[in-house]
Amino acid sequence: MENESYKKLYYHAFNRLTDLAKEIERTQNELEEMYLEAGEHPDDSTDQ
Repeated sequence: MENESYKKLYYHAFNRLTDLAKEIERTQNELEEMYLEAGEHPDDSTDQ
């Protein structure tokens, strides 16, 4: 029975880590898009 608890905890942790990895990848993609858009339209206030 204890073995089953460890299996459940392991799979829960594995699934959670997988979800977090996907979320990090989505965030990286969004940031890359924002960076590229900023490069296309530079902010004039930083040119001093």
